[in-house]
Formats: sequence, C-alpha cells, structure tokens
Amino acid sequence: HYITTPEGVKGKGNNFLNFLKFAKSHAATLKAALTVDADLRSITPEWVKYLGEPILKGYDYTLPLYSRHQFDGTITNHICYPLFYGLLGEHLRQPIGGEFSFSPALMNHWLKQKWDPQARQYGVDVFMALHAIFGNFKICETGLGAKIHKASAPKLGPMFTQVITTLFDLLLSRESSWMSIPVIKPKPKKRFGLQELGLPQELKIDMRELKDKLRKEYYPREKLLKRILSDYASSNLAKMFEHD
Repeated sequence: HYITTPEGVKGKGNNFLNFLKFAKSHAATLKAALTVDADLRSITPEWVKYLGEPILKGYDYTLPLYSRHQFDGTITNHICYPLFYGLLGEHLRQPIGGEFSFSPALMNHWLKQKWDPQARQYGVDVFMALHAIFGNFKICETGLGAKIHKASAPKLGPMFTQVITTLFDLLLSRESSWMSIPVIKPKPKKRFGLQELGLPQELKIDMRELKDKLRKEYYPREKLLKRILSDYASSNLAKMFEHD
C-alpha cells in the first residue's frame, strides 16, 4: 500500500498520524508495526527483525540504540535524554529516534490523544515516547548499529521549536505523573538486537564556525540569560565563552 497525506498537508507527525489510522484499519490482523526515517543510509534487512521481534514477545514500544557521532543528535543529547533520565527516571538513550516499533495497544492509545500542531510536525517522536511512558506501556530498546543518515542541521531551527514545545507542554500537563517519581538511578531497559553497535558515522565539523555562531547568538542575549540563570550557572557560562 502507498500511504500519503492529502495534498497541502505536510509534517512528520501528520504522516505518522496517517500511518496509525491506516494500521488501525487493519487491526484485526495487526500484531506489530514499525517505522524508520526516510533519510537512512545504514538500514539492513535485519533491522526489521531487531525492531519487530520485541513487540511479538510482549513489548509495546521498541526504541533504537545506535552509535552516533557526538555532534549528531543534538536535541536528543542535550535535552531529551537528560530530561527523560533525570526527570522521568527513564533510561532511554534515543527517546526521539526515528526508528521504532509498537503494539496495537499503544497505537490505539496514541490515537486517543490530542494531537497539537507541534505534535503533527517534528514534535511527534517525543509526543509518542512521553505518552508511552505516561500510559505505563512496556518499553525496551534494540541495537541497530551505526545510524548513517542525512544531517539534520539545516532543519534544526524549526525541529528544535517543535520538539521542545511538545516536550514541555506534555510535561507540564502531566506534572503530577512525574513530581512523585523518587530520585533513583534509572536502570537500562531490556535490550534486543545488536550488542555491539560499531563505529559511528563520520561527520565533517567546522569547530571554528560552530563557535562563531554560538557567540553570535549568545552575546546579544547575555543580559537576559544572567537574569534567568543562577549566578553560578551564568558565571560558568560566561567563562566558557572566554576560551577560544
């Protein structure tokens, strides 16, 4: 089957919502469903097994584990993974990875939720992960090796806004769900797939350009950040910019 959104309707989340509705129309025979990002260059036939097998063994949501360059997965590394780990007590290394599988039960749960405009765009991955957690669904991870794909840098601006808006909107709306979580060191999830992930994708990074862009964004907002951050945080941030 070829599935697409209506003409003029764009957005990653809208495509997922369309896919979920299609899957629901086959609910009588559906045992598991999986999806991968369209820009992948490292996918192998084994990925279907690694993603699908856990669902057939009783899990509801399988998230990926792969080796990635330290500058790949910016939003995941700096915001999503730390918040999932520290705030929700969930040890999920790639909570917004584009490769995952799910059970019919979780599919129905997602379809019952309110899909805000940001969730219909790049906010969809964090939308799905948070609702799986708040719904107490059974989550695991699966090793897929290296993720080699088209760099996301050109679209990081709108992607950041959509992911972070969805993340904080859902966290605030479910504050009672995580405020009572005890302070613990989260344990890793049950792991399937590859145990050795291999070397990550090589990326050409211009460190000078990155630092120049960072300074260009930081200095016009330095006074604002000083008002928002603690003295300790703002002083250490300022010291960071003193180094070349």
